[in-house]
Amino acid sequence: MDPDGASEWLMISAVVMRARWESEIPAWLSAVKEEVGLDRNGPLHFRNLSPKRRLAVAEWMAKQPLRCFVICSNKKNMRGYRNPEDPKDFVPLTNGKAVLPLPVPMSDRRGGLYDTLILRRLAACEVAKTSGCRREPRYFAQFRGSRLTDVSADVERSW
Repeated sequence: MDPDGASEWLMISAVVMRARWESEIPAWLSAVKEEVGLDRNGPLHFRNLSPKRRLAVAEWMAKQPLRCFVICSNKKNMRGYRNPEDPKDFVPLTNGKAVLPLPVPMSDRRGGLYDTLILRRLAACEVAKTSGCRREPRYFAQFRGSRLTDVSADVERSW
């Protein structure tokens, strides 16, 4: 695709979980590595796993209290594209927050339909002033939308 050997796919992904589970991540990584027979101290790169191990990791992740989201786009489709709604072709962060409308509403399979992705950036702190302050910036993703129960009364009236 590209002279430098880059993939022909652009992939943006997010793993979303409640903040209370954040401290469990190191234990989760150790557990899944042990389950698939990898060195507990070594890296876990999906691209380096055999198909059998990839399936085992995916099945293990499906049982955890988290949600994974991936947006994929083939770069061939993007060459030369310009967004007519944003001539600058970028989403500005205003006060550390970007609001992105989703091209298609997403279901959470529990009666919710999300039509907006909100990204927030929490800047790094040189001195830890609060418990949420870290040396590196942190990014958070949140979906916004409607619950089907919220719109059911409107739907019933329209029939």
